[in-house]
Amino acid sequence: MYKVIIIDDSPLMQSILSDMISQLDDFSVIATASDAFEARELIKKHEPDLVTIDLNMPKMDGVTFLKNLMRLHPMPAVVISTDASKHHEVFDDGAVGFIQKKKIGEDDRAFFSRLEDTLLRLVFLIDRYN
Repeated sequence: MYKVIIIDDSPLMQSILSDMISQLDDFSVIATASDAFEARELIKKHEPDLVTIDLNMPKMDGVTFLKNLMRLHPMPAVVISTDASKHHEVFDDGAVGFIQKKKIGEDDRAFFSRLEDTLLRLVFLIDRYN
């Protein structure tokens, strides 16, 4: 079972991601954090297998948090953002996946499919290289 921490300042997005990720075999959402500082403590406490990170958060933006995470406690991180233009930047900073948040008019099933595809590819890589 892969342990996941969701880092997003939106309670609605935390709920959506938690519900969707929990539907996937082999994934368990063990905690959610509303900002980078809360996330840091939860990561120390729970030692997740991967995290999802929102880019636009209060106190510390997701890119800065991602850089710090990769420097201090490297782990697979999937960035989830409305801003698709940050796609290349987050990979340069250590992310292993990027998912654009649900687009206007996109149905839940399509968004779930994109999320599932990214996480399953990530699991394949984790298993292959561990």
